[in-house]
Order: sequence, then structure tokens, then C-alpha cells
Amino acid sequence: MKKLERTDNSITRIVLSFCGACENLFVLENYYLNSGILTYPQYVNYLSQIALCIELGMKSILLNEGDIPKTHDIKELYALMPQSFRDIFVNNPFPKKTIEKSLEKIKNMFEECRYMKSENLDFFLDKSIVNKDNKIILSQLQRLQNFNFIIILLDKIKEFYEYLNNCVDRKNIFKNFTKNNISFKTDNTVLLNAISKYTDELKRIQSQLVYE
Repeated sequence: MKKLERTDNSITRIVLSFCGACENLFVLENYYLNSGILTYPQYVNYLSQIALCIELGMKSILLNEGDIPKTHDIKELYALMPQSFRDIFVNNPFPKKTIEKSLEKIKNMFEECRYMKSENLDFFLDKSIVNKDNKIILSQLQRLQNFNFIIILLDKIKEFYEYLNNCVDRKNIFKNFTKNNISFKTDNTVLLNAISKYTDELKRIQSQLVYE
């Protein structure tokens, strides 16, 4: 299987992609909140955006430890996640069996929803969330355990990464990188060394983390 190598550049790119995807998802959700309803294609595309954020979030964490597979499979990525992350997700609020069943259903969620495939879309549908015009009622989505599963999974990923990130002494690592040093040239050794120290520190902390 092809892999994405752990380099300072790949870590930076994946993290920025994760941040951008989450920011766009936030904008999208605010728009949906104002409208209150979604067409079926909008809803499926919305699910694909959530899946993309989950995938990029997991990859952002996994790249701290080493190379990662080039895959969209959420179940595969979850199995590679740090034990400390999986420990907090079990029974918080989902039991292990529910997690396993849900991961099997959503493992190809990004690709399936991106192309409007219907294999597992019934996992996110119920007559209680559809109005008389066959549109999705946004306020009713929280009634679906399966929808809550992906939302909480994404929230836990963001929470874990934020906690991990806050453990790094960024001020000390970047202390020599002032405004006078800012440059996009690849020979900027001050910046490159700082990024290298930062990513190495993330890896060290994550390998020792006992997350509560």
C-alpha cells in the first residue's frame, strides 16, 4: 500500500488541510442553520465534508508518529490511532460494539457520499428527519445516533489534537524565529529547524500521552 511519508512538509500540509476543511464545514453548518432544511444532495454532500474532516484530523495525528497509508478508509485510520485516543472514545459515549459497527458502516463514507453512492446512506436516514417535501430537517438530525457518532468522533479528534498541541512548548521552540526571520525561502534554516523540533516534540508527547 502506498504511504505518505512523515516529513515536516507533509505534516504541515495535512494539518493546514484539516484546519481549512473544519473552517469551511463551520461556515457550511452556519448557513444550514439559517435555512433549517437540506435537500437530499446537500445532506449527502454535507456528510462527505464531515468525513473529509475526520480523515484529515486522524491523518494529522497519525503523521506525528510516522508514515501513514494513503487511504480514505476511516475504519483503517481509526485502528491506527493512538491507544490514548481510542481509550477516551470507548464508552464516551459509545460502547465498543457500537463503535465497531459504526466504523464498518462509515469506513468509505467520504468516497460514497462524495459520489452520491447509496450503499450505506440509510445509516444516516430516518423518516423522522424528513419533511413532507422530502427535505432533511436539520434540527432533527441530532435524533439519529449514527449522525451523532460522526459529529462526536470529529469533536474528539479536534479535542485530542488541541490538547496535544497545547502540550508543546511552542514559545521556546520558535524563540529564534522573529518577524525579521520570516521568509518563504527553503534555505531558512531557523524556520526549518524550528518546525523540525516542533514535529519531533509532537511525536514524543503523543507516544507518552495518557489522555484523560
